Amino acid sequence: MRHSDPSPDAVFGARVRALRVEIGIPLESLAAAVEATAGAAMTPGELALLESGQSPIGLNEARALAAVLDMAVEEMLRPAPPPAKQLRRAQEAVGRASSRMAEARTEYEFAKTYLHGLQISGTDTGNGHSADAAQPPPVQLSALTHNNNGGPYGLHDAQGQGTAAVG
Repeated sequence: MRHSDPSPDAVFGARVRALRVEIGIPLESLAAAVEATAGAAMTPGELALLESGQSPIGLNEARALAAVLDMAVEEMLRPAPPPAKQLRRAQEAVGRASSRMAEARTEYEFAKTYLHGLQISGTDTGNGHSADAAQPPPVQLSALTHNNNGGPYGLHDAQGQGTAAVG
C-alpha cells in the first residue's frame, strides 16, 4: 500500500457517508438504527468524525454499521461499485424487503383475525377475565408511525397510543 492510499478507516468512513447520503438518512437516524438493530452505541457526532476520516472505527461498530447498511464489512472497505451494480443491489434489497413485508402483513392479518375471533367468542383470556371484558382499542395497520426517538416503528391505536413494536 502506498503512503498516499487512504487508510481503511478513511475508506470505511467515506463508504458510510456515501451510502447514508444515497439512502437519504440523517446521521441521527443512522446512529439510532445502529443501536436499535445491532446494539452498538454510536452518536451522530462519532459518525460524522468517522465519515470525515478523522476517527478510527472499532470492529463492533464496523460490523453494526455494515449490517444496518446491508453490506459486508469487506465491501465497506472497497471503493463503491459502478452505478449498474449499485442499481442491481438496490433492486435486490427492495425485493428482500418486499418479501419480509408481505410475510409481516400475513402474520398481522392472522393475529388480528385470531384476536377478533377471541373477542367475539368471549373466550377466557387466561387472566381471569373473559375476552369480552374491557378490550384495548383495535390496532390499525394504517396507523403505522415512526416513534420520536428514531427507534423501530410502532403500531398505534385510533387514539395515538402506542400498542406494540414492530421491527
